[in-house]
Amino acid sequence: MLRTNLAYSDAFSISPQQQYPIFRRSHTAATESRWQAKVLERMTSLIRLPAGWDSYGAPAPRYEAAMFALEVLQRVMRNDTPVPAVVPSSTGGIQLEWHEKSVDLEIHIEAPYKGDVWWRDEATGKEICADLGADLSFLMAPIGNMSPVRST
Repeated sequence: MLRTNLAYSDAFSISPQQQYPIFRRSHTAATESRWQAKVLERMTSLIRLPAGWDSYGAPAPRYEAAMFALEVLQRVMRNDTPVPAVVPSSTGGIQLEWHEKSVDLEIHIEAPYKGDVWWRDEATGKEICADLGADLSFLMAPIGNMSPVRST
């Protein structure tokens, strides 16, 4: 007669997330860049703002704008990039801002692939105003210039 160890067989019917919750939380925290947790917390609070949050009748920040802002950050941020300020815009969008190491960078996101970017590097005198689209490669220079080891 074959005897089944119920405790052993039940362990395989539970998902890994349920089996090791403490390890999962620790692993996620250790592998997550420092900006992700801070930005996600801020973004969550912004999408909960009600319409009229600014006392001038501004629409609530749109979920789609917040999610695209996270996507933009995921694509351009480096582990050593400073955490951006994340603020709501009066048009229902999200604005990401950095003012670091003589670099000013502002990314205003209205909706996915819709918005604009402005940045100025006082060290080089370079300034750009551009529409936000699918190609974010032009953001690599200002992002790199704000990092502790300045890229050239």
